[in-house]
Amino acid sequence: AMLDDDGASAHGGILIVDVETREEAENFVNADPFSAAGLFESVRITRWRKAFFEYKRLVDL
Repeated sequence: AMLDDDGASAHGGILIVDVETREEAENFVNADPFSAAGLFESVRITRWRKAFFEYKRLVDL
């Protein structure tokens, strides 16, 4: 859950899904029980590029 700065109030969340198309992402969200029950005020679907973090390379600098 996304929290306010005080950590006491939740007001959102994030789902990360590995799908090929926006339609698949929309279908995933629509099949979610919380979404189907109308518990989400809004849904935003954003495409991301995969990235990899090499910790060893960073500490060897």
